[in-house]
Amino acid sequence: MDGELNKRPLKGTWTAGKNDDLGPSGEARGAGADWPATTHEDVVAEARQTIAELSHSARTDRQAGPPLERSNRGDWGSIENVTVNYVVRRMTIPTGMDLPEFRARFEDAVPRLPIDHVRELVSRGAPWGEMVDLVGRTAPWGFLLYWTNDVNPVVRLAGDSSSAVAYLMGNHIIMERMFRYEPSVVMYAPLHVAIWSRSDGQAFFTIDKPSDQFSSFAQPAVAAIGRELDSKLGGLLRHLHLMIPDVLGRADLPRPRGH
Repeated sequence: MDGELNKRPLKGTWTAGKNDDLGPSGEARGAGADWPATTHEDVVAEARQTIAELSHSARTDRQAGPPLERSNRGDWGSIENVTVNYVVRRMTIPTGMDLPEFRARFEDAVPRLPIDHVRELVSRGAPWGEMVDLVGRTAPWGFLLYWTNDVNPVVRLAGDSSSAVAYLMGNHIIMERMFRYEPSVVMYAPLHVAIWSRSDGQAFFTIDKPSDQFSSFAQPAVAAIGRELDSKLGGLLRHLHLMIPDVLGRADLPRPRGH
């Protein structure tokens, strides 16, 4: 926002008394100086006008500057509440296996985050390239497991016979490539995954389409990386011998190193 807001004199005057706080300029003005009135109606009118001018300036700033490239310096000006409506396609894929069998296969393809190695790199302030190399060596299909929640022991207490394991699956190297444009992508990175079954039957693999989540930020670079994650997810599904949903596409699916 450019310049100072226009200052408008208010109607009426009042005479400062000896107990009134005149602020830093009180001594120069002296008691008995004429000041603008500060009635309730005037204050409300002034506040409404100021808010209107701030809102107008914020809209002008957003329209004048690049709307998608955001700085990490925190110089955002006026920030308003934003609500975004978007469509997410949830994909549920039959595995043809019971849950323990498919879970073992999935966790073999998507290893756990090597947290001790990550902490060591962080503790000594290692170059980012070392983190990139670590993830590249550890995640053959581009994904790691950051968290696992096996709910079965808890729900058995309630008499439920269905089973489910939830995961946070992702890649913090890929996350950072989006984070630099839009920090709030961490809502969806890592991805949320569930493997579940009903009454010891066939297991299902459920996940939201990554690009649906990340395109909601209206940032082209983030949306492109979301489509990259679609492709990596398709490669993982193929490795697990699962059907690849049409919404992911089938072309140019990645292969792990050495294949």
